[in-house]
Amino acid sequence: TIDNLTSRYIVKLLSDKKDELKVYYRGKVGILTTQVPNISVIGNDFLMANPDIAFIIDLSNRGTVSLRSSNRIDVSQMAKQLFDGGGHPNAAGGRLKEYKEQFDYTEMKRMIQSVLGPVDA
Repeated sequence: TIDNLTSRYIVKLLSDKKDELKVYYRGKVGILTTQVPNISVIGNDFLMANPDIAFIIDLSNRGTVSLRSSNRIDVSQMAKQLFDGGGHPNAAGGRLKEYKEQFDYTEMKRMIQSVLGPVDA
């Protein structure tokens, strides 16, 4: 289907750039994306293709976050502790408490990493 083709294409793009997108949480490696459409499908496909990545955080332009995992970390706990949110172990969401809209990816990444805590990966 067109959704599968689109997902494969976006997964390839993200996989090629994953080193630049990496964020860290309690010894786990994730990536930060922004406004990825259909993050459930794309996130799952990306995590299946990249077993070295434990989670994905997708940040919207309104400060909401969508978290995805594939049994590598409980993102519902991340959502609860960091983003006043919830969900289940592989799909969760929440909101940044003090969101400041950014158009620069480096600044977004710095903002998210400060919420996730020190880089220990």
